[in-house]
Amino acid sequence: MLRSGEDVAKRIHIRLLPKFTALFLMTDGITDPKFPTEVSLTDKDTWAAFLHELAEKVNFDSSCDGAEARLLSWLSFRSPGNHDDRTIVVLLNIPPPPESSDASEVESSPGFFSRLFGGHRKRQDASSV
Repeated sequence: MLRSGEDVAKRIHIRLLPKFTALFLMTDGITDPKFPTEVSLTDKDTWAAFLHELAEKVNFDSSCDGAEARLLSWLSFRSPGNHDDRTIVVLLNIPPPPESSDASEVESSPGFFSRLFGGHRKRQDASSV
């Protein structure tokens, strides 16, 4: 129970990182079905599956409009017994595209999820989404 400022301070942890890929803050309406045990929160394969699902369903790539609507749609995924409040905050470290006069170089640069997974995904034209 949080009865004092000291109790609150014990729950706050700060870590400075020189760089990061992403930060996800999620309520249990998302974490319970996607990370069913405490151990799964530290499991790389569980995170890889979660990130792969987001990459396929949401596509945060900056060259593709409508990520907000796709994220909202994804939040209504079916999970029997897990229809709790679903709130997610995603903070992505997406560097600006490289400076280049050649537009083909920018188009061929990998997006966030491509860099995260180590593979190159072909970008979709916004009109085809």
